[in-house]
Amino acid sequence: DVDPATTLTLQYRLLRTDQEDGLLASSTTGAVLTGRLIRRLPNEGILQVSYDFNRATSSVFAWERVLELRYSRSY
Repeated sequence: DVDPATTLTLQYRLLRTDQEDGLLASSTTGAVLTGRLIRRLPNEGILQVSYDFNRATSSVFAWERVLELRYSRSY
């Protein structure tokens, strides 16, 4: 069943960059996965869960993961 108070978004991107500078030619690849879950609560609150995964072959870090939980309420 689909709950109208809940939203789920998933996004996947594959990135590729080619640079042609004569002797300094290079190629980099990466991938990004993003997920968002937003739930509107009966007490006028909102719960948001976000997950980001970034992978790049040319970065100092091979990958980065971020999990964020956020709750907000209007008074």
